[in-house]
Amino acid sequence: MMNVSVEDNSNEGISSNLTLQLISEMSSILNTGLDYELITICHRLIENGINPQLLAKVIQEMKKN
Repeated sequence: MMNVSVEDNSNEGISSNLTLQLISEMSSILNTGLDYELITICHRLIENGINPQLLAKVIQEMKKN
């Protein structure tokens, strides 16, 4: 069994938040129209096994309508 300390979990949370902030900044620079909340939702979906290419297609279709 792997022992994970509270400090390790805290570092993971900081790393994840930093990653999302960087992705959000890149999204803004590239003018994708995705806000931080939507990027966070997409990130969670991908972490839970959603196919990223399929997710991108769904978002593109939603933006068309």
